[in-house]
Amino acid sequence: MRILEKQSIDLTKYVPPLIYSNNNIMKSIYKSQGDELDGLLYCIEDLINQCFIETATWSLSSWENEFGVKAKMNDTLENRRSRVLAKKRGTSTTTKQVVKDICNSFVDNTSIIEYSSDYYFELILESYSGFHNFLEDLMDIIEELKPAHLGVNYELKATTKSNIYIGLAAFDGEIVNTYPWTPNDIESKAEYYIPIIQPSSLETINTYPKEVV
Repeated sequence: MRILEKQSIDLTKYVPPLIYSNNNIMKSIYKSQGDELDGLLYCIEDLINQCFIETATWSLSSWENEFGVKAKMNDTLENRRSRVLAKKRGTSTTTKQVVKDICNSFVDNTSIIEYSSDYYFELILESYSGFHNFLEDLMDIIEELKPAHLGVNYELKATTKSNIYIGLAAFDGEIVNTYPWTPNDIESKAEYYIPIIQPSSLETINTYPKEVV
């Protein structure tokens, strides 16, 4: 839903500049008329929004009254719309798909597992934004619509979607003590086979004459 904002309409774009270019009185008239016209368009668009539950604001009380939903004036508009939409979807014959649609008015994904032999079904509710204070309302609606001889269990899944970054570092060190010191040069060779990661190697060589006792 687009947030309605009042913005003055510039009517001077629709008339020749000669009419207002050097006339402050005409500029003021056009500005005043632009403000009035924008206010009228704002009211028309706001009125259209009230005709649909998904965009209703001040008309939500009427929608709640029409579908017999208890109004909670301190609740968010989103939660109030969800309750009305759920009640509206539940006015038809109760089927598995209807129950899913009702639950999806509140959460992001719903799965239903039926246990016919035990006379109950399980609702698995998954939300990507967490569970708010609407669960009691959802349970009341399901209790009202489900067949009276069936029980219902609820399983809640709060899913967080985000990127995970993993960094790896490898360090390998070798210390070689060589004595007595007699050769003129010392060579040390080694091969490293490490898959996936890039190793960082360190080698320390201490060379000194052996102490004579």
